[in-house]
Amino acid sequence: MPIPEKYLAKLCENNYYHVYNHASGRENLFANAGNYLYFMQKLDEHLSGYIEINAYCLMPNHFHLLIRVRDNTELSASALKYLAKFDNLNDCICRKFNNFFIAYTLAFNKQQDREGNLFRKPFRRIYVDNETYFTRLIYYIHVNPVHHGFVNDLNDYEWSSYKRYLIDTPSKLPKQKIWDWFGGKDKFIEFHTFQTKDDFEDIAPYIMEEN
Repeated sequence: MPIPEKYLAKLCENNYYHVYNHASGRENLFANAGNYLYFMQKLDEHLSGYIEINAYCLMPNHFHLLIRVRDNTELSASALKYLAKFDNLNDCICRKFNNFFIAYTLAFNKQQDREGNLFRKPFRRIYVDNETYFTRLIYYIHVNPVHHGFVNDLNDYEWSSYKRYLIDTPSKLPKQKIWDWFGGKDKFIEFHTFQTKDDFEDIAPYIMEEN
């Protein structure tokens, strides 16, 4: 059955996207804490030159990212050189994601003594086309561990960007930008504290977990 086009949005500079992927079949993507750390390391290695990550959550069998595609003025000389091999930015970043998935899979397969693909193909990406979607998507990504019953409190989950946003130290997350979007750090925390699943009816068509 063909994948709807909305799940395979063209990646364009300065646009925001909900990127999602799931393990093949009933397998998991992560078997131990080191896998989660290695995933983030490889994601940074392959894609930080092309995308800015605004929110993330790594679940045992899937992950969510909210990304912004960087514009050409933000790209390094090496990134621009690699980009020149492609007809457009979308093809370049899709290749980078595929290279990332392959690199992680090779290491995971070796560690777990398994063979074959680990991720579903192709990875899903949805264009974030309005402010409401952007705001609630950040919460949706952060609340995933609660939604799936792994924890009762966002603060208790290690593998999402929520706890990173509570720390004032600099990181590659655009903390000040996201805090300001919510009206400050305290408002960011308040939004995450008082939102409920009922507030997400307007973005339900965009949620990809069943696709």
